[in-house]
Amino acid sequence: MVKYGQLVIGPPGSGKTTYCHGMYQFLTAVERPVQIVNLDPANDQVPYPCAISLAELISVRDVMAELDLGPNGAMLYCLEYLEHNLDWLEARLEALQGDYVVFDLPGQVELSTNHPSLTRILERLQKQYDWRVSEARADVQFVAVHLADATNITDPSRYVSLLILALRAMLMLELPHVNVLSKMDLLDEEQRSQLVFPLDYYTEVQDLAYLADHLAETQPRVASMSRVLCELVDEFGLVSFETLAVEDKASMLHLVQVLDKAIGHGEVLRVGRVFFVMLFAWVLATVAPLAAYAAGSSPSAISGSSLIPTNISSSCYTLLLQLDGDSLFDQCTQPLIQATEIYANASSSNTSESSLTQSLDSLCNHQNGCDRTLVRQYIAQFWDQCADELESQNQQVMQLYDYLYIFNPFRDAICSKGTNDTYCLESLAPYMQPASNIQALQLNAIPDAGDVYSEKYWAHVMTTIPKSNVQNSAAPTLVADQVFLFLSGNSDKETLCSECTRNVLASYIGFEMSTPYALGLERSSVLQPQQDIYDSARRQCGSSFISSIGSQAGVEEFPSSALRPQPSWALIVIAAALALL
Repeated sequence: MVKYGQLVIGPPGSGKTTYCHGMYQFLTAVERPVQIVNLDPANDQVPYPCAISLAELISVRDVMAELDLGPNGAMLYCLEYLEHNLDWLEARLEALQGDYVVFDLPGQVELSTNHPSLTRILERLQKQYDWRVSEARADVQFVAVHLADATNITDPSRYVSLLILALRAMLMLELPHVNVLSKMDLLDEEQRSQLVFPLDYYTEVQDLAYLADHLAETQPRVASMSRVLCELVDEFGLVSFETLAVEDKASMLHLVQVLDKAIGHGEVLRVGRVFFVMLFAWVLATVAPLAAYAAGSSPSAISGSSLIPTNISSSCYTLLLQLDGDSLFDQCTQPLIQATEIYANASSSNTSESSLTQSLDSLCNHQNGCDRTLVRQYIAQFWDQCADELESQNQQVMQLYDYLYIFNPFRDAICSKGTNDTYCLESLAPYMQPASNIQALQLNAIPDAGDVYSEKYWAHVMTTIPKSNVQNSAAPTLVADQVFLFLSGNSDKETLCSECTRNVLASYIGFEMSTPYALGLERSSVLQPQQDIYDSARRQCGSSFISSIGSQAGVEEFPSSALRPQPSWALIVIAAALALL
C-alpha cells in the first residue's frame, strides 16, 4: 500500500508535539486512519498514541550517559544510528495499518538544514515502498510541515531568520513543503494591530524590499545583511506560510486540505482530470439531488490510473497514457473545477439559483473551452488506436470516448443563454426533477462557512474530507438526460420549441457534423436520445424551428438522416482527418 507521510519539523518551541497531537485528534474525528511515529529520541513522553517511537531503539539520555556527549551531539548520534539501522524502522512501518503517517521529528534545525542523515533516511524510505503499476511509479509521498512560532512575525529581524530557515530546509529536503505559522491563537488583536505590515504580507512573502527598507531604518547596523537576505529569499520565490491554530477546527481543516493537495492524498492522475472532472459539470447540471454529491466529493475522489482498462490493445493503452500526461487538457478541466467548486461551496446565505449563476459565469467566461483542434485530433486518434475496442463496444473504452467527445458540445450547451439573457441551464432546471426534491435541497443548504463551531457545519464538513486514499475502479456513469440538460422527446411543446432547446441541439449537431462520432450516433448510449428530441421538435415546432437549428449549427441543408451518420461515412471523415495530422 502506498503510504503518505507528514514530516513535522521546526525549531524547539514551535509546537511540533502539540501539532501532532492535534492532527491525530482531527484526523481521527474525520475517520481517517492515522499513525504517529515519534522520531525524537529525546522525547519519550508524548500526549498522543505513539505507533512507533525511536526511543525504543535508542535514546538521547542513554547516549549522553554512555558516550559523554552533550544534547545536540547525542541527538545527531541517534539519527546517524537510525540511519545505519533503518531496517528496524522499515519493518515497523510496513506493519502499520492504514496509509497515513505523521512523523514527529526532533527540534534540532540542523537535521533539516545541513546534516545529511535525515535526507538519506527519507530517500531510503521512499525507495522502500516502490511498486510498479503498469508504467506508473507509486512511492511513499512525504510532505514536510515546517512549523514556526507565529509570534516571531512581531519582530522583523526574527521574521527574516524564519524565512532563511524555511528556505534552507526546502532546499535541503527537496520534498513538497508547507511552511506553517503555528500558535496563531497567541497573536491577540493588540499584537496584530502592531505588526509593521498586514498579516498577508508575512504569509505570502512577496516583495521583501519593503521589509528591508524598514530594517534599514530601525536596525541600520545590520541593514546591508538584512537586504541581502531579503533579496535571496525573493530571488528563490519559494517561501510562503499557512497559518494555524491547532484548537481551531476550521484552521486545521484548511491545513489538511493544503497538505492533501501537496502529496496527492486521494489525488487523481491526469486521466481523471481530462475525462472525469466533467462529471462534476454533470453534477452541476443536475442542480438538486447531485448537488449534495458535488459538495461531498471532489475530482480527487476518482482514480485516473484505475480507470485505464488493462485488457485492451497496446496501441489503445498507449493513447490513454498519452492523454493521461497531456498538460494541455488543464485548460479544459480547470474552468470546470472552478465552476463546480463555487457551486459545491454554496452556503445557506446563497440561493441555489445565485450559486448556479456564479458557477456558470466562472465556467463560461473561459471563451473557448477545450482547444477544438486538440480534441478533434484525439478523437481521430481514438478511432485509429482503439478501433478494436470501439467496434467490440468495450464499455470502459466507450465511456472514455464519450467523455472526450461530449466535452465541448456539453460546455457550449450549458453556457448558452435563452430569453432575458438567462443561462439555459437555469431555464431548464425546473424540468430536471420534481419540485419537492428542489425544495428538499434548499431546506438542507450547506451551512454558513463562517459558523465553524456549529454541529450542522461539522456534520457537513466531515463528509468532505477524504478518509483514506482508496481508489475507485469505476467512473460514475454518464446519464443521457443530463447530457441534453434533461430534454427528451417527451418534453412539452413550450420547452421543446424554446430558444434553449435550439441552442442545446445546435451545440451537439454542429460538433457532430465537424467531428463525426465513431460508428455512428446510434451506437452511443448517451447521444442516442438526440434523435428523439429532434424528431419531437420537428413535429411540434415546425420546419422554421428546425431550419434555425441547422443555421445555428452551421449546416446548410439538414436532412433527418444527418443525425445518424452511417459508420462508413464517419470512417471516411476520420481517415481524412488523420491524413491531415
